[in-house]
Amino acid sequence: MPSRARTFVRDDRETEVEVDYEVRGGSEPSGMFGPPEDYDPGEPPEVTVTGAWLLADANNPDAPEVELTDAERERFEQEVIEDPETWEPDYAVGHLQRWLDGMGGLNVAGMTLERVQGYIDMRRREGVTGETIQSELAALSRSMKWAALNQIIPYAPPVPRVEAGHKSGPKEIEYSMEQVAALLEASARQAERVHIQLFTIIMLSTHARVEAVLELDASQIRDGLIYFNAPGRAQTIKKRAIVPIVPTLANVLPATGKVIRQWNACKDGSMVGRDVFSIRKAFANCLIDAGITKDGEPWGSPNTLRHTIHTQLQRVGVPQAQIDTAAGHATDGGRTGRNYTHLRPEYLKEFCEAIEAYWADMDKLTTVHRRSLVGPNLFSHIDGRAL
Repeated sequence: MPSRARTFVRDDRETEVEVDYEVRGGSEPSGMFGPPEDYDPGEPPEVTVTGAWLLADANNPDAPEVELTDAERERFEQEVIEDPETWEPDYAVGHLQRWLDGMGGLNVAGMTLERVQGYIDMRRREGVTGETIQSELAALSRSMKWAALNQIIPYAPPVPRVEAGHKSGPKEIEYSMEQVAALLEASARQAERVHIQLFTIIMLSTHARVEAVLELDASQIRDGLIYFNAPGRAQTIKKRAIVPIVPTLANVLPATGKVIRQWNACKDGSMVGRDVFSIRKAFANCLIDAGITKDGEPWGSPNTLRHTIHTQLQRVGVPQAQIDTAAGHATDGGRTGRNYTHLRPEYLKEFCEAIEAYWADMDKLTTVHRRSLVGPNLFSHIDGRAL
């Protein structure tokens, strides 16, 4: 089964990766423009991800692979299934071949950046989106890297990327205070959704990455700080910061075990918890119950919380250096935990003050974020018993 390539934006809405995948089975919808009785929705194909690389490394045959999260794989597979081009296996190859034929063919030396830019310009004139063109170039790049690796061609020439201005890109959205309040209340109404409430409070109190919160263990919480990069885990380009615990957050953090766990009530009143590393569906259900929808679909994603607090911190004038430090964007070693900057009393001072001010304003809309998640108001995270 031939492998295909596609550009994909990860859940942080920033990182672009090139994904190799295979499509098996399935059938294309038919009868869409005939009478209703002739409509056949078809069968969804089986999509298998075979590899992923940072798009910036697309021309490096030695680049390490990127591991997509389960939620990202699910979203990627859905994008492939919903893309009409999925039903045209030779789509990219056909257009590339048309371009090559138009120039009388090219050898490796002739595959210059200027000529590939000519392909981009040709496809843009045909009204094709930047994302589609990038996917076509990814197929070209992967083919040449494969040929170079198998010594069919002497080397794989670099392939330019489509400029960001020519892409529609992921649209950043922000939740209003009222929407966050509705989300908190929707997640607090059912025990099995309380982990979404806790996740929301942590995200808005720390500016952390989604994966860092989902993987957080109570052992990473000490001395008034959250060490989002677990001991023994190497920092990656998506750094995980050390962030002070503001008072609002301190009241809801568990003392032991994995922090984000889904709890279910048993008939005898006990609570049974399980570790979760993906909350996409539960988060979407809370959005629906909170009325945060667009065209009947959940509006936003878990990462929207990160963008929401980022925008809020900028709006109230928190120094950008502090915002970047908490977000893991800083490159200075001290800002990501490799020296003792985080032990200074003034560490992220304005950041913490702005977070607490945010929660104080939230008190005017709801107080569910003030409810202890580790005490008698709900249940104990320690022994899993309803109290």
